[in-house]
Amino acid sequence: MVVESVRQEDAQEVVYNTVYEYTKNFLQEAVHIEFEDKDEYPVVDSELTPTEKQTLAIVPGAFKPPHQGHADMVQKYADKADKVIILISKPTRAGRYLRDGTEIVQSHSEQIWRDVFLPQISGAEIEIDTESDYASPIQAAYDYIGTNGPIDPKEYRVILGASDKLDEKTDIPDWHRWKGVQGSKNVKPGLEIMDIEENAVGCTARACGTPFSATTMRELISDLREDPNHPTAREELSEFIPADKIKDLLKIFPLKEMSAAGGGAVAGYTGPLSSSGKKKKQPSMIREQKIDLTLIDEVMELLIERGIVL
Repeated sequence: MVVESVRQEDAQEVVYNTVYEYTKNFLQEAVHIEFEDKDEYPVVDSELTPTEKQTLAIVPGAFKPPHQGHADMVQKYADKADKVIILISKPTRAGRYLRDGTEIVQSHSEQIWRDVFLPQISGAEIEIDTESDYASPIQAAYDYIGTNGPIDPKEYRVILGASDKLDEKTDIPDWHRWKGVQGSKNVKPGLEIMDIEENAVGCTARACGTPFSATTMRELISDLREDPNHPTAREELSEFIPADKIKDLLKIFPLKEMSAAGGGAVAGYTGPLSSSGKKKKQPSMIREQKIDLTLIDEVMELLIERGIVL
């Protein structure tokens, strides 16, 4: 048709231009269609790999109060994980007290972590959780990794914090408390729990070779509150907490003040005075304590779950 509609001498030019314009319009149309549909049919790069899960370490405890041994454990997990959760369980009904009757509660533990220890820990994001309804740190952790817990199995794999410290009476290592958690029906479906024994960390001891003890730390804090010039308490306490942070620690536990018969506040007060001026005998803490029955339920749940009790 093209040849018949034009003169012979113009045929070559006309055919060339016609083909050129047709091809150009076709290519433009094809390119337009490709861009229009690219979101609907994305090109998949076969070399791309799926995003890897982050490692989340959970370090549960009563922390009444937290000490250098606890801080060293968190640092060791911060060196191997992307994020560390310090999970503070709620106080037992019996509670943990300084000698003047001041109870160490979750808010005290959290403040010590934030003001004293977190500034010296590096390597991972650290989060403190005080929302647990359980007094048992183990049960608090089970709840955290459970079906209704906050962890997304697609985003995280979990390390359950524990040390290789042996129990003095049983010679069973601390990490053994997590035996049975892998594959447990109470763990959120799809949540990967990393090898317990392999991820247990070394236990830090005091300079004298004895383990750190929250009970001993409470006694040392009480000693300094009663006598700021105590001959040995400050030096011993500096093993539990950096020496330059002791003043900050004592601010968290301000002294209680009581009026004596002659008037004025008595620093380092250790008991009420009778009308004769003599200290009244303090009632036995053991007699005042009530058994926390919720702990019995938690222990039984764990024993049944691990197949120890049917």
